[in-house]
Amino acid sequence: MIINKYVLFLLASSLTNISFASPDDDDDNDTLLPCPAQAIINMDKQFGHGTSLNTTCSQVRTEIKDVFAWNSAGINKKKKLGQQVHVTRNSVNNYEKIYGMKINKDFEVIAIGYSGGGRWLLTDEAYNRTYDVTTGNPTAALTVSLIERGVKVYMCQNTMRGNGWVSSDLLPGVKMVPSGAVSILDFEHLGYKYINP
Repeated sequence: MIINKYVLFLLASSLTNISFASPDDDDDNDTLLPCPAQAIINMDKQFGHGTSLNTTCSQVRTEIKDVFAWNSAGINKKKKLGQQVHVTRNSVNNYEKIYGMKINKDFEVIAIGYSGGGRWLLTDEAYNRTYDVTTGNPTAALTVSLIERGVKVYMCQNTMRGNGWVSSDLLPGVKMVPSGAVSILDFEHLGYKYINP
């Protein structure tokens, strides 16, 4: 009978109470949470055998509160999507798929669209009108899917005012704040961690 080497590794780890150390840990590594079993298998397959032994997984796995700034018009060249929106999706996917966490139970994510990143919260019609294109908002579907998954998305009214946008120009589910920058500070005071990818 052939036994998968990853199953053996996981079994040995659990029997010997091995924990995984981060590069900056001394000998006090017995308090670290191990990476989830499926993550170990996947990272070793993707990056090479033993990769999991040099990987420190997230230690905080409940009560996470992140606020993302969507303030850039930057595009992910490979995906052809707004880069900051794309990174937000990757973060949500990481929490859910790697750690098995549930949005709005184990973690919360807020995104604030302002300045150049406000465009990612527009309907196709408003995007076309504003940027004199006919392609529509390339990130609209991703923004809507994040809202449907539980991400709370807000548009800065200062950005709206500066561009002549009204509430009907916003994608379904987008809420508003008077000032994007000030609202990020406010969410930080409420315990959210600021992320500007």
